[in-house]
Formats: sequence, C-alpha cells, structure tokens
Amino acid sequence: MDGALELAKALRSFDAEAFSKRHGGHKESPSKLSYEYLFDCPLCAGHNLRWNAAKGRWICWNCRASGGTVRLVEVLERIDMQDAVALVLGAYVGGNATLALTQFAAPPVAAPQHTTLSVLPRIAWPALCIDAREHAHVRAYLHGRGITDVLIEQWGLRAGVVGREKHHVIFPVIMDGGLVYWQARATFDPPTGIPPEAKRAWITANRYRKTLNPQNSFAGVPQATAGEVIFNYDRARTFQHVVICEGPVDAIKIGPHAVALLGKGTPAKLERLRRLPARRYTVYLDRGEEELRKAHEIAAGLTGYAPTYIAIPPPGYDPGSLSPEENANIIANAMPLAKSGLSSELRV
Repeated sequence: MDGALELAKALRSFDAEAFSKRHGGHKESPSKLSYEYLFDCPLCAGHNLRWNAAKGRWICWNCRASGGTVRLVEVLERIDMQDAVALVLGAYVGGNATLALTQFAAPPVAAPQHTTLSVLPRIAWPALCIDAREHAHVRAYLHGRGITDVLIEQWGLRAGVVGREKHHVIFPVIMDGGLVYWQARATFDPPTGIPPEAKRAWITANRYRKTLNPQNSFAGVPQATAGEVIFNYDRARTFQHVVICEGPVDAIKIGPHAVALLGKGTPAKLERLRRLPARRYTVYLDRGEEELRKAHEIAAGLTGYAPTYIAIPPPGYDPGSLSPEENANIIANAMPLAKSGLSSELRV
C-alpha cells in the first residue's frame, strides 16, 4: 500500500480518546458526536490547546502554534516526526493504540551524575529597590520590551532607586526556594552618534554599566557566582518541557518553562539542568555562529537525559525581541539535535 494512503487510513482510525487520556486531555463535550479535545500546551504552558480529531487539525489559542495530528503527536510525545508517523501507523497496523503509544513513550530521565553541587547561600536584594511597576522609568522600559504589568508581577521584577542600581531593572534568581542571586540591567544606554571620546566621558560621568551583579561576598561570607545560578530554575522544575535561553528578558518572552543561563554556560549549570525532571529540552540561544556552537555543546550534554532540540531565531532577532507567540512557533519547529548541523545558512 502507498505510504501516504496507509498513513491517511491510520489517522482516520487513530484512537483519539486513548491518546487524549494519555496526555491529560479531555473532550470538550460528552456527546459521542464531539471530536474536539482540549489539552494543556507543552510549548507555552497554556491551557487552551484544541484538537479536532475528525479534521486532524489543532491549534493552541494561547501561543498560536498549530498543525496536523502527526505534529500533535510529535509535540505531546516529545518525539521527532519519523517516530510520530511510526506511532500513528503502529496504532493502525498493530490494532492496539495503547501498545503503540507505550512503544514510543518518552524515555525515562537518566540518573544524574554524581557531581557535588554547592548549596547556594541566600542573598539580600539591593538597597532601596521597589516593585518595577512603581518606578515610572523602569516600567516604561519594560513595557517597551513587551513586558506587561502582569508579567512584571509574575516574575517579581524590581527597580533600583539609589546607588549603582538606580534606574536599573532587577531580575531575581530564585533557587531552592530563596533569592540566591540577581541581575540588574540599565534601562538607559549611552547616547549614539557621538565621538568615542565623548561616549567614554559620558559613561564615566554617569558611572554607567549595562549589567550589574551582586558582589561575590557579603560581610565576609561568599555568595553565589554567575557561573552557578540559573534564572527561573525553581519554576521550570514544574514543567516537562524546559527551554534554555541566554538572558532573563528572553526567558520572560518565552514563558514560565524557560530558564536563562545569564550569559554563561558552565559544568555546574549543565549539571543542574540535568537534574530537572524534564522530558524534553529545547536550547534556544541568540543567532550567530558562536551561539550555535554553544547551543550544540549544551544540547550534547543533555541529550542522554531527555530528547533535546535546538531552536534558532530569525536573522536580526533574539528571543527577547520576539513576542511569546512568535517564540512558541519557533520552538514548535525546533530541530532534534541530530538533525541540527551548523550549516552555513544558519550562521548569520
């Protein structure tokens, strides 16, 4: 039988109800004539993914990702297209959807390596920082980046009022239930179009630093370093799909299942990523040859623990400059590590 015809027949007989129950979905209506199923979306963690099993189409009305039934199997089972097709065909040819689904279930997470990780000490917030919604300048900056008041509240963002953190947005790093680090980003930049010496004078006069981090020690007690911490780590523990990006704005624009490396990937961070109970990783860094190589290094260190994918933003963009919906679509089309070589067309 022609492969396409065989797949079409398999899709028509696919046990939608068994597949739905396996992934926590439910029928929109108890009617036997209803073929609409609702799921939580693993791409954006929203609660409005709708699948019409009769039409073989689905869409998440939260992140706008969409596709056919095979693509839905890919997304929910966290497998590639080849295995998704095999799963659908197995459910048809074998006559046992449950058996086919079990055959292609995501592999269990491998046991973590026996690497000792230090206990990260708690740290204090910078002096006189306030809710970022209450600081007009910082709030305007965040709104300009597409970070709404709702997101400011959800992510616990603050604003510096005095000292070196003045007019900086402060991103908290919560790990093991407490504040262990923070990163502050200036909400203003040096003037453009001026001679280099004038720019240097402006930076000196304004004591300008784009990014600020805590001191390595406080009152003689060592503090966590940038090489040890991961932004949004605690919340990402609650998701089966974890997206790994570079900066905190990137993570906020992707969603609560994203973590940010704060610009540095280290063995300690890789070990902490391995200890997440994830059933899929997607590495989603900025575009460029160096970033792609870094993404492949991170992905190679995770692939033995869960299926690992690499997503790449379009030319001229990074995750922080895109909307959550745009990021969700890019992540939905991420390539498995084995198929994501460093081809020249992806480098710039």
